[in-house]
Amino acid sequence: MIMRPSEKKEKKFYHMKQAFDQKELHEREGICTRLEPPGCQAGCPIHVDVRALMEAVSKEEYDKGYAIIKSAFPFVNLIAQKCGAPCLGGCVLKDKGSIQINTIEKACVAYGRDKPKSKFLLARKNKKAAVFGADLFALACCAELGEKGYEVHLYGADPHHILLALGLSEAEVMADMAVFDSLRVNFMGDVPIKEELLNQKIAEYAAVCISYDMCVFFQDVELPESVFVGKAAAAFIDTICAAKSLSLDADRFMQGVQTEQGRQHEGAYETALYVSPNEIRGAKVYENALDGVLDQKAVIKEAARCIQCECTECIKGCAFLKHYKSDPRKTIREIYNNASIVMGDHHANHMINSCSECGQCAYTCPNGFDLSEICRRARQAMVETGKMPPSAHEFALLDMSFSNREAFLALPQPGFETCKYAFFPGCQAMAIAPAIIELTYRDLCERLEGGVALVLGCCGAIADWAGNGAFFDDTVAKIVDAWEVLKKPEMIVSCPSCMKVFSQYTNIGATGIWDVLNEIGLPEDMKLESGDFIIHDSCGARGNEKIQDAVRQLIRATGREVEEAAYTRDETPCCGYGGLTAYANPELAVKMSEFFVEDTRKSYVSYCMACKDRFSKAGADSMHILELVYGRDETKPPNLSERRNNRLQLKANLLKTIWGEEVKMKAYDFNVHVDEALMQQMDERMILIDDIYQVFESMRESGNAVLEVETGFLSTSARIGNVTFWVKYQETADGYHLIGAYSHRMTVEV
Repeated sequence: MIMRPSEKKEKKFYHMKQAFDQKELHEREGICTRLEPPGCQAGCPIHVDVRALMEAVSKEEYDKGYAIIKSAFPFVNLIAQKCGAPCLGGCVLKDKGSIQINTIEKACVAYGRDKPKSKFLLARKNKKAAVFGADLFALACCAELGEKGYEVHLYGADPHHILLALGLSEAEVMADMAVFDSLRVNFMGDVPIKEELLNQKIAEYAAVCISYDMCVFFQDVELPESVFVGKAAAAFIDTICAAKSLSLDADRFMQGVQTEQGRQHEGAYETALYVSPNEIRGAKVYENALDGVLDQKAVIKEAARCIQCECTECIKGCAFLKHYKSDPRKTIREIYNNASIVMGDHHANHMINSCSECGQCAYTCPNGFDLSEICRRARQAMVETGKMPPSAHEFALLDMSFSNREAFLALPQPGFETCKYAFFPGCQAMAIAPAIIELTYRDLCERLEGGVALVLGCCGAIADWAGNGAFFDDTVAKIVDAWEVLKKPEMIVSCPSCMKVFSQYTNIGATGIWDVLNEIGLPEDMKLESGDFIIHDSCGARGNEKIQDAVRQLIRATGREVEEAAYTRDETPCCGYGGLTAYANPELAVKMSEFFVEDTRKSYVSYCMACKDRFSKAGADSMHILELVYGRDETKPPNLSERRNNRLQLKANLLKTIWGEEVKMKAYDFNVHVDEALMQQMDERMILIDDIYQVFESMRESGNAVLEVETGFLSTSARIGNVTFWVKYQETADGYHLIGAYSHRMTVEV
């Protein structure tokens, strides 16, 4: 069939929006020092990879150690015998005795074997270079330029004599000179160096490198740009560093590229790498086992004393970064590249949605790298441009909508036209522990003067986590409207995330329930109890010492003792609910919960209901601070369907018992029986029991069902919003027995 012009599909417009530009990307990458070298390597003028060297020798891999030294400079024997070891000054263990790096280098020479490169594997460049000099500087230039693939001619002393004059033995000289066997370096002999010869060779070679000692021939002479003259260097290792630098100048000149870019770390410098004091404190002390000897066991033991300096402060406390085997620097690059894709799959979406946006990394990082902010901005940009699949957060957003629609309530306390206070427990508290919320509200009404209104709903944090700015704004506006109708009472919240939203995005004055109870005291009939609890600080309280202190004060007032976790206060990790990780990546959310409650024999207390719920599901003895005051909620953690029902029941119970209003709950004229194992599977698939009832209701109206002849089971489906639900069932006397259920969350665009 030929499509007429008027029938052609409209071309889809792909809108691009980066969460940040390339300049900011580089600035952010620069904050993370994870890839910075350790102090020993940065303090070495030629930057021997000491960390890798110690790891190799600790495993008795002397050949590998030899190769590591050679990769920095090919004259390994010379390095081992003559280097003054400036690297020792950069070792973070100097107070305990720096790692004896130079002795370990000597051991690599003694016990390791060289593996010469094949001539066929070396780069071959067409241009030729000349080197003039009769010293180590000239010989080092030959080696460096030869390694880069150039044909090099050395004019000056015999290189054999140069190395002998430096104090190497004949065997050591021969070993180091072997590097030239695979290079195109020609030694022109001990020819007299005169100005005429130099001028002649300058015209013949693409580049000429000259030792500092030869400068006498060029006094008051303007040299062409192809000539590179060395500088004086006092120390042996600095001479090699100067030769490497000059050779790179010549190399870049011959290639016609910019000579200065990317060379800020030539020679010795101070590294920006952060090493935790805990790692240093845990290191072993030097025992003088290597003084004057090269005993292999002692060498291996000394190499193993190296703590392998690296900065993993953010990774150590973050299950997200551990799960993805990543770090902020790598992750931000992936996020940037992901947003750069115009058409096709965005493979980093799942990773971006898996971050809990808790902000812990900004506090554990010594430089304050906030990866959560980057993930948040990436979500917002991708939602705005339609690159983020709605299915990632749809269930959570619908659940939030339910809290602010069917389960919403905003009423003053009976007997008060206007109230001084309003209690806002938050959507998670309503869903997880409705009985505790009811007891809390009744207590506030009895003991606070001026009346306490009640607002049941969600603050909008869920939409903010999902990157849905429009939905977040609408949700916040709804809460603000309700607050204004109630004549702007002081809002009492039981969730730090709600307090954070109100303080950052509204003019609602919010106070924590912990502050209120600390001020008015505990209920008179409450019995003090003893016990130790490990405290988990809510992500919403991060950076807020006042909240953290007030919660600890309240816990101690109930008779309990507070035990601080390994990561506490501003460095506390997320429970797995924040940022909607529990919806986008349930497997990772479980790891987050288990990371904090590693020891389930202990008791944990939190001041966020979502945290209490996540830890209970992880098998821990977990309580919310309100349970310490009003009694423990002995019910098991509710599933998704029960959470929905709890919100409705809380609203209905309070309307009936406090406001005297009868609420009719929706009822079906049939029953659906679900086994516990299947209910758990439905929870994992984010299928509510109410979804199943609606499917059966649709089937009863339409009569659409398919019989599986082999099993005798019936199947039917119904589309509810963007989701198509499929169920397999058997009919019973009073309704249906559910056998299986699954769903498709998608919208097909044509």
